[in-house]
Amino acid sequence: MAKPKLTLSRPKLKGWPMVIILGLALALLAVIDRGGLGAVTGSSGGCELRVTASQLNVRSGPSNQSESLQVLTQGATLDGTTTVTTGFRQLKDGGWVFDQYVTPIVGSTCS
Repeated sequence: MAKPKLTLSRPKLKGWPMVIILGLALALLAVIDRGGLGAVTGSSGGCELRVTASQLNVRSGPSNQSESLQVLTQGATLDGTTTVTTGFRQLKDGGWVFDQYVTPIVGSTCS
């Protein structure tokens, strides 16, 4: 009884062309994973802040008595303004956070 002969075809792309194609595919996956080209280009040029406290209230006004609109956790990032009133920094969306518990992200303009 004759054994069936198995033949494997050779890949058409090999060597450097294959390396380049795989490199481009991996680069595309990295861009997609980061959220698109907008995330790769860097900061928006405004005042970007990072929360340093374990929890931080976003308030409706620059006071501890103002209504709490949202609670942020440590490491969260947000867009701020250069306005600081009674120790509270105004955010781009109109909310306020206690300025002592946020730090400007390197490269942003918060002063």
